[in-house]
Amino acid sequence: MSGELRLLPQTYLTFRLGVQQMAFEARHLWEAAGQVEWTEVPRQFPYMVGVIQLHGKILPILDLAGILGISRGNPGGSEPGGFLAVNFTGQEEPAAGFLVDEVLGFVKIPVEELRDFSWGPDGRTLPYQTAWLGPGSDLPLLDIERLVKDQNPDRTGTDGQFTPEPQGETHV
Repeated sequence: MSGELRLLPQTYLTFRLGVQQMAFEARHLWEAAGQVEWTEVPRQFPYMVGVIQLHGKILPILDLAGILGISRGNPGGSEPGGFLAVNFTGQEEPAAGFLVDEVLGFVKIPVEELRDFSWGPDGRTLPYQTAWLGPGSDLPLLDIERLVKDQNPDRTGTDGQFTPEPQGETHV
């Protein structure tokens, strides 16, 4: 893992959700994919829309647009065009996934070029936003680790793993 971190300093993954482009630190990206099959689940947890089986692990899919309070969906009403699975420093498995409208790619921005999030182009910021990427940019940088952990603090351990509450009887 430490070798990966050296390869990704000051690198951010950019993506689009609705008309809003945004980014998070690339070191948190576990996997990016195009359209994926996932299972919708009843909303037992706020912002959890479904689950996906990813490399033998059941992963919650969180409603990123709902968490951030922005409109979701591609212009023209097409299906989400991408899936992002994220993990956190010290974890060996992904913690959660998000459906996004488009994965845009990676950008490298020196830390000294990040702008304080209070200097937004229109004075607005998103929840979980920590900065704006680059001078003159209106691309918000999200604290994806805090965002995931805050969605269900009673069931997200210190390792960031989401632990659903057991339902019904458990058979061994």
